[in-house]
Amino acid sequence: MGDGRYFIRMLYLAVFLAGAALPGTALRCQDFGVLLLHPPAPGAWAQYTVTTRSKDHVKTEPLRLAVTGKKQVGDTEYLWIEISPQDFGDDKGGTLRLLLKAHPTGKEALDPFQQALAVEFKPKDKPAFAMSRSALSFWRRHNSAEIKQREKTLAPAMTLISGGTLYACEKRWIETHYNVTFQAFLFIRKTLLKQDKGTYWISTEAPFRIVKADITRTVTRDSDPPRTVHVTVTLDKTSWKGAETRFTKPVTDVRGLWSLLTH
Repeated sequence: MGDGRYFIRMLYLAVFLAGAALPGTALRCQDFGVLLLHPPAPGAWAQYTVTTRSKDHVKTEPLRLAVTGKKQVGDTEYLWIEISPQDFGDDKGGTLRLLLKAHPTGKEALDPFQQALAVEFKPKDKPAFAMSRSALSFWRRHNSAEIKQREKTLAPAMTLISGGTLYACEKRWIETHYNVTFQAFLFIRKTLLKQDKGTYWISTEAPFRIVKADITRTVTRDSDPPRTVHVTVTLDKTSWKGAETRFTKPVTDVRGLWSLLTH
C-alpha cells in the first residue's frame, strides 16, 4: 500500500512538472543565458530594459543581474548571480539566485538553471527558499537540452551610447537553437524548440558585455503552432562594483520537489 501511494504521488508530481516546468523558471533562464557567457567578478551589476513585441501585444520590463558573491568548490570557482524580476511557481516578481561556474563553457552559460550548483529564490514579500539537492537532481535527470550556437562579426569596432555612457562595441549576429525535452515515465514527454537570432552589440567595457540586442525569438511547444516575438534588450545602467544582494539573511528553508509543488 505504501509503495502504491508513493507511485501515485510521484506520478502526480511528474504530470505537474510536465505541464509546468517547461514554460517555467528554467526556460526563462535560457532567455538571458547569452549575458552569462563571460560573467564578471563579484560586485558587478547591470540594469536592462527588455521589450517584447508580438502581433497584438507589447511588454516592457526591467532585468537586473548582479554578482553578489563567490564560492570555491574543489578546483572550480563559482559565482552567486542574482536575476530579477523572476517568477517561481506562484511567486511573481522575486529574485532568483544561482550558483554558477565563474568560467563556464558556452552550453553551461546558455542553460544556467540546468547547470546551477544551487538554486535559491527570494519572493518580494516572503523569506527566501532553496531547492534541495534531490529536487535539482530530479530536474536534471528528466530534462535535457540540445543547444547549438553560431555567430559572425558584422562590424569589428563601433561606438554605441547606452544609458548615457559611450561604449566601444563589436556588432555580431548570433543565432542560438534550443531543443528541450522533459521526459518522465514512458508516457509523459514534453518538448520545446526555441530559436533566438539577431544582432548584438558587445563590449568588454560593460560587465555582462551585452550593451544592446535586437532578437527574433521563435518558440514551438509540442505540436502547437510556432510563436514568434521580437525582443529588444537595452543596457540602462551598470557598474563593476556595488552590487547589493536581495538575500540579506541565510537561506534555511530548503524545499524538495513535493514542497515546491505544494507551497
